[in-house]
Amino acid sequence: MAQQTVDPGNARRIPVLNRMDLGNSIRNPESSAGAFQTLARAANLNLHLWRGLESSAFRPHWAVRGTWVTGRQRGRFACGMGHHRRQLLIGCVAAGLLLTGIPAAAGPAVTITELPALPGGTTTQATAINDHGAVVGTSDLPGGRTHAVKWNSARRITDLGTLPGDADSNATGIDNSGIVVGCSTAPNGDERAVKWNSAGKISALPALHAGDQTVANAVNDNGVIVGYEVIASQLHALRWKPNGTVTDLGTLTMFDNGYATAVDAGGVIVGGSFAVDQNGALGVRWAANGASTALPLLPGAFDEDGEADGINDSGVMVGSSVTTVRAHFDAVRWSAKGVVTDLGNLPGGSDSSAVGIDDAGVIVGSGLDANGDDEAIRWSAEGTIAALPTLPGGSSAEALAINDGGVIVGDADNSGGQDNAVVWH
Repeated sequence: MAQQTVDPGNARRIPVLNRMDLGNSIRNPESSAGAFQTLARAANLNLHLWRGLESSAFRPHWAVRGTWVTGRQRGRFACGMGHHRRQLLIGCVAAGLLLTGIPAAAGPAVTITELPALPGGTTTQATAINDHGAVVGTSDLPGGRTHAVKWNSARRITDLGTLPGDADSNATGIDNSGIVVGCSTAPNGDERAVKWNSAGKISALPALHAGDQTVANAVNDNGVIVGYEVIASQLHALRWKPNGTVTDLGTLTMFDNGYATAVDAGGVIVGGSFAVDQNGALGVRWAANGASTALPLLPGAFDEDGEADGINDSGVMVGSSVTTVRAHFDAVRWSAKGVVTDLGNLPGGSDSSAVGIDDAGVIVGSGLDANGDDEAIRWSAEGTIAALPTLPGGSSAEALAINDGGVIVGDADNSGGQDNAVVWH
C-alpha cells in the first residue's frame, strides 16, 4: 500500500504565518502575492502550512505552527506535499495516552538511488510508491513548468501531463493497479483534483460545487480517493468513491476547515481539522461510515496543534504533535484504538514528523539532526530511529512514502544544491 510523507531540507528559518494571516490569504489570495493560491496550493495540508521560501522552485512549502519553523516542508497542503497539527484529548482515547523514549541505532544497511528528471528538467520529487515499485511525483521542465511523472520499476520516467489547457500538474498517490491521483493546475493557479488511469489517461474528479478548487492526496487499492475542496474560502475534506461519487467529510465540531491525507484498504481516512482565525488544529480519523474522531496530542502538549498524515491497513496512524515546548513537534504513532506514542527525534535533533507507515509498522518521515540539518528518517516497527543516507555531496533529504516491501521514496539535495527524487532500499 502506498503512503505519503513529509519533508526535511536546508535548515532554514522561515517566519510562520499566523492563522489570521492565513485567513486573510485564503479570503484575499491576491493580497499575499498568490502565496496560497486560495489555499488549494496545499494538497497536503497538514497544519504546518508553510510556504518554504527556498530553492526548490516548483515545490510549495507551508507552515502554520508557531513563531518559527526550520526545514523545507512539513505539511500536506501544496498539491503534492505537506503536513500540520493540533489537540483535543477525547474520552477513553485520552485515558490511554502513552509516551515512550525511542532508541537510536544505525539500522539496516540502506542505499540511495537518484531518479531521473524529464528531458531538460533539473528538479524532481517522489511522493508515493506502490508495492510493485512504481513511483510517482513531480519533475520540472524547461521554462519553469512542473508536470506529474511516473517512474516504473526500472526507473524509466513518464510525463503524465495535465488536463487540456492547464500548465502544471502533480502526482500525490498511486495504488497497486497503477491508478495515480493528484492535481492539475490552470495558468491562473486554480487547481483541480485529477486521476490518471493505469494507461495514463487523465480525468478531472468531480467537485461538490462547480468551479471550486480541489486536490486529491491519496488513493487506496479499492479506488477510494481522498483530498479536499476549497468551498467559500474554507477547506472541506473529501472522499471520492470509485464510481465518482464525492462526499464532504466535514470537520471536527470545534473547527471550520478539514482535509484528508491518506486512506487505508478498509476506507478509514486520516487528515486534520483546524480553525484559521484562532489557534488550534488536530489530527482526525474518519471511519468508513464518515464518523470523525479527534486524535489526541502528546501528554502536556503546549497547545492544540497536531495532524495525522498516514495510516496502514491495520489502522495504525502516524503524524505529529506539538510537544511541551511551543512550536516544537515530535513524530507520533496512534494505535488503531487511538493511543498515542512519541516516536522521538534523532540524537540531539528536534522537530520530527512521521508521514508514512507500511503494513509491517515501519514508519518514515523527517526531522532536524543535531546540526540543524533536515534528515530523512526511518523508524523500525519496534521504534528504533535511524537517519537515511543523503546523496553524495548533499546535506539534506526527506522521506515521503514507503511501500509494503520497505522501499522508501522522497527527495534529497545533490552536490549542486538541487533537489532530486530518490529511492532508499
